[in-house]
Amino acid sequence: MFNAPISQEKFEQVLDGADFQTRGKRPDGILKTAGLVQFLNIAEIKLHTTPLMKEAKYRDSRVWQPSSELIGAVSQCQQYVRTSVQKLEEVLQLKDKDGNRTGQEVFTFKPKCFLIVGNMGTEFFDESGQVQNPDKLACFEHF
Repeated sequence: MFNAPISQEKFEQVLDGADFQTRGKRPDGILKTAGLVQFLNIAEIKLHTTPLMKEAKYRDSRVWQPSSELIGAVSQCQQYVRTSVQKLEEVLQLKDKDGNRTGQEVFTFKPKCFLIVGNMGTEFFDESGQVQNPDKLACFEHF
């Protein structure tokens, strides 16, 4: 396991405030790395039906654009990272539900945000498992 919930009570946490209790942005999940040193990570989860790419090509016949929904979700993730860097201390002392320190520290230097969105299987592959449009898939992969 590479990540674990930062709190055993709730996967979703408020991002503003060092104790995750104050009002603010609410990503779908606040995580910590499960290594020797623990770092803050953020998860944003969208629907599996969210389109990944626009239906129409962009100018050149081999160029496809990410969907507006995907661009918006990426921007949302970037904002969560920005907010966490601005609002949180560099080192968080984790506390239990009663406010007691647990002895765990989580570093917040530059959190990663993981975006879970869409369905590559239905968007890029046909029923037999073959890639429908290699150019469209390549544009997504490069994005």
